[in-house]
Amino acid sequence: VGRSGTPDHGPSMVNLESIMGPRKVYGEGEACSSVHRIRNVEQVSERHPLSDEFHVEDYILLQSPVLAELHWANSASKDLGPIRRTVQFFPALLVLLKLRWLIRLHNAFVEVAGEKASLHRLFNGMLLDVSGVHEVARSPVQVYEAMIASLQTRLHQAWPFFLAFTSMREPGESPSAAATRSAGLSVMSRGGADPDSLWEIADDIFVTWLAQQCGVVMPASQMFQELEYYRVPAPIVRTGIPSLSAWSSVRNVAGSREQWDKAARVEAHHLAIMLEVQELHASWPFDLEEMVELALVVLAYPQTFSDAVRTRVRWTLQAQALLAGKLKEHQMTRVHMGSMGDSGHLPPIVMDRLRDKGMPRAGGIQSRYKDMPTRAPVVDMR
Repeated sequence: VGRSGTPDHGPSMVNLESIMGPRKVYGEGEACSSVHRIRNVEQVSERHPLSDEFHVEDYILLQSPVLAELHWANSASKDLGPIRRTVQFFPALLVLLKLRWLIRLHNAFVEVAGEKASLHRLFNGMLLDVSGVHEVARSPVQVYEAMIASLQTRLHQAWPFFLAFTSMREPGESPSAAATRSAGLSVMSRGGADPDSLWEIADDIFVTWLAQQCGVVMPASQMFQELEYYRVPAPIVRTGIPSLSAWSSVRNVAGSREQWDKAARVEAHHLAIMLEVQELHASWPFDLEEMVELALVVLAYPQTFSDAVRTRVRWTLQAQALLAGKLKEHQMTRVHMGSMGDSGHLPPIVMDRLRDKGMPRAGGIQSRYKDMPTRAPVVDMR
């Protein structure tokens, strides 16, 4: 928000200066109302700096204590920075901050219109959409951008006042979850998010989105370190994966795995992060053999698990020296080659349609070989 307590409508710029090597240069995004223009500069050399610019709304920016202190230290200037951090993790930070702000929006809706305006169904739908199998990976930011555009269109001049009202609403995390969460890496041993906790659903959405990113560009351990630097509570990684284990045990039983599909897709992304981050290895629910077997099962079912998470799991098994050194030869073969567990099979309804398409070959009164000669040719063997 601006100096007077209402959102500032002019663009602001935050300058991020990276200490890492050369990275991809992102183009300058389109500015919108109440935004800060974040310029990320990577000092490749003294003569050739690279710059990345991000446009971030001020109410999103202020959710990070570090960025908020920088914002007020510069007298709410449009240009912030430089911040000497790695470039490629800042978009991921923005994804998490936008999800957390949607929780504030939920609380504002409920306070104004009651439970009928709750965003629980929206969050659950976002989780199912992000974890689903699509040709192109879905981003939860799309829903955020659509909601902001819709609210700005409907509220018109009242949008700044509603924005100030929403920004005053606390996310309202439960005391038990707040005690579990810390500024660093956090885990939760039980499986399945609390349906009444938007914090846990938002964490699942972010972990799912993170597991679909390229592991080389965005390692999970470094991402959590960036969140710690910005003093943003890290998402909870669920180390309990009962739905994925149940799905794996009944995957070859017809009609039995569908009830576990949705939860297993989400837990497959948590599995990818658990395998990648070494600090989480002590919290594994199973031993190494069973964890690797679950990972191989995820790789073998491309119609159930998205290509993005399967790529992340495969990269983890190949790149993690701790895991690769303990994999057996036949397991490494399955990692490299893969076995299509849900490809090459016809659904039962298709099998029934093909079966009923014609008479069985053992039945019928007409010959099926009408072009055959009436008698076999005589071969003179003399």
